[in-house]
Amino acid sequence: MSPTNAITKGELAALLYQALAYQKRLPTLRSPYTIDPNRQIWGRDLMQITRLEVSISKRKVTAFHGEVAIKTYSVAVGRTGWGTPVGNHRILQTIEYPAWENPFTGDVIASKDPENPLGDRWIGFWTNGKEWSGFHGTPNRASVGQAVSHGCIRMYNEDIRELYSQVTTATTVRVSP
Repeated sequence: MSPTNAITKGELAALLYQALAYQKRLPTLRSPYTIDPNRQIWGRDLMQITRLEVSISKRKVTAFHGEVAIKTYSVAVGRTGWGTPVGNHRILQTIEYPAWENPFTGDVIASKDPENPLGDRWIGFWTNGKEWSGFHGTPNRASVGQAVSHGCIRMYNEDIRELYSQVTTATTVRVSP
């Protein structure tokens, strides 16, 4: 538990409401947005990620806070001819609800289209000025764990949402074979 970690305004409002309801000053509220009063607010799940380490061969990414491994996720990586860029990188951009441009046709799939292969989060970490590589979700859950992408790192949508909320442009990314 660390008082230097932040909670969202929504979590703070929910905690205040629950405290007042517990003191019988407000009626109890049943909602998917209320917080379990026994939930540890300052836990590992809210730590800012300072480093991501990707193992292409293991098809895993591990998130670190300092030297402490917080969580490991299964991922899909680049297929033959479209390798995931190996080396040391830094997060360059984060986009909620990204659009996708087909690299062959130039056609664009809108950001919230269920067929969008990027899912609803994008964390870009490499570019050559024209092409990009990054972490993103996928509508194709069966692809996670495979070498099937155009060089990006695919994650389950729930995993990329979790990771997206904990990284910044200061987060480093190390990709190893």
